[in-house]
Amino acid sequence: MEESQRNEQHQLVPATSSFASTSVDGPSTSSVSASHLVVEENQQENDESVNIEGNSGGHHHDQEQEREHPSSAVSYRLNISMSNAAANQMRDDVWSCLALLIAFWFFASLTIILGYYGSVSLELGPNCSRLVQPNPLFVQSLKAGELGKPKPGPILYGFYKPPPLDVEITWTQKHDAVVPKDFHKEWALFLNKGSKVDISYSIKSLGASPLSLVIAQGTESLIEWIDDPSYPNTTLSWNIINGSGNIQQEIPTSSSYYIAVGNFNSEEVKVELKFIVKSLIYDISQAYYSCPLSNHLCSLQLFLLGTTTAVLTSPGPAEGASDEDWYVKLSYGPRWIIYIIGSGYFNGHAYHFYSTEKENPHLYVSWHSTRRCDGCPTLVSLEIV
Repeated sequence: MEESQRNEQHQLVPATSSFASTSVDGPSTSSVSASHLVVEENQQENDESVNIEGNSGGHHHDQEQEREHPSSAVSYRLNISMSNAAANQMRDDVWSCLALLIAFWFFASLTIILGYYGSVSLELGPNCSRLVQPNPLFVQSLKAGELGKPKPGPILYGFYKPPPLDVEITWTQKHDAVVPKDFHKEWALFLNKGSKVDISYSIKSLGASPLSLVIAQGTESLIEWIDDPSYPNTTLSWNIINGSGNIQQEIPTSSSYYIAVGNFNSEEVKVELKFIVKSLIYDISQAYYSCPLSNHLCSLQLFLLGTTTAVLTSPGPAEGASDEDWYVKLSYGPRWIIYIIGSGYFNGHAYHFYSTEKENPHLYVSWHSTRRCDGCPTLVSLEIV
């Protein structure tokens, strides 16, 4: 009798319960349809009989049986159908999420097209070697052209992969500057990481007050120095110069730099400057595309699955020329197919949700939980349709 009871398989028959609630405010009602709970339990036991009333070793024998035979898998499944105010609130929340995602994609696209990859104007100093590497997923083409009256100099190169930054050149530039009172003069250079600048200065005005000489990284740093020339932490190098001397600086980051002299005294000052620059520039020998900007607007197409890279260069200083800069405009052509696919993806989800809601105004939630054995993690899945 005891063996037959132990070999029986027990199965819990699905239980069904229904609930209804009636609103006291009027004829409108809200109902929750039947919830179905199905519990399935399959258990396998050893065909050999076990004496549960056994002797003093029975408990130890049961523990060995449990170790030899893992616990059975237990699966729970719960289906809930809701058509009341809670379901309406959940639908409103889903609509809000979809609307938020669509708005986010729209503004993110505008930010990428008009902001991060918007048109920019660059000032190129002598021996510029500037790497331009936009994301080909969002950018289809790169266009470059000189601003103002074109003059020979800048060239746009295209590469299948980023070229090495391993060419070192040394060049010199001299400046005889007259700095008016309460004014400054600046010279722009684009220098790559690892370059070095040696600045020699000599103030020619007799009895002149000291000047301020700085090396600023980027226009923001230069503007901050102009606003507060006495604060040294806004620039890469900040110096008070008088008489003659020398300043050296190693470049920590590839960027635009400004060497500036400020005269914040009551009279103009003449100063002689000499820049000796050891520049690291990119090797352009493997370029597959070359376009001088003085001829026309240059356009470089970017491969979607490639790593197309551009390098913008300028020649060294001309003999006897003290100031020689070029102004270039860079613009990016959007890869519209990516933005169209993204918009279609979010709009398609919104339309699918709208169609499903229109055909079936009820909201169904399906919850499924599975546990393979005792001590095993419980797997839970939730589906809203």
